[in-house]
Amino acid sequence: MSDAQYVSGNTYAFGSDVAIRILMFAMVFSFLNSLFGFTLVVLNRQMKLMWINLAALAFNLLVNLMVIPLWGFRGAATITVISEFLILIMAYTSVHRALQFHISSTGFFKILISSLMMGAAVYGGFVWLKDVSYLVQLAILVPLGIVVYILAMFKTNAITPEMMALLKKR
Repeated sequence: MSDAQYVSGNTYAFGSDVAIRILMFAMVFSFLNSLFGFTLVVLNRQMKLMWINLAALAFNLLVNLMVIPLWGFRGAATITVISEFLILIMAYTSVHRALQFHISSTGFFKILISSLMMGAAVYGGFVWLKDVSYLVQLAILVPLGIVVYILAMFKTNAITPEMMALLKKR
């Protein structure tokens, strides 16, 4: 860490950018894992959640022992993504068994379209504002993303009139 090249700012030489790019996928699974994990806690199934995480830990540890000597931190980052995905599958299955719910593919598609529209708007704004300071970009692009997402959710009917009625009740 105290190498002159590292201190000078050329961190790409050490490959941390590669690890971050791989681990970004784990963030998606981790976000969903927290949703299903908290649902299991609410359902008083903390022990099930503990066993799920213990199984993922065992998988991560054992596979990392094999992968790290071959592929180093890139392999460890990839195994972390796979471990988070395994937690997602096991937690989803446990919550599904407990609540007997289903995920609507139509609703999922509408939300995905809305997310893509928001992403396109924010990316376009980022390209357009490339010469503006980072704080100004944030001040403009975050509200833009929120507005585009909400409008797209209404336009695609991902937010139904029934949902709006429930929100107005509160």
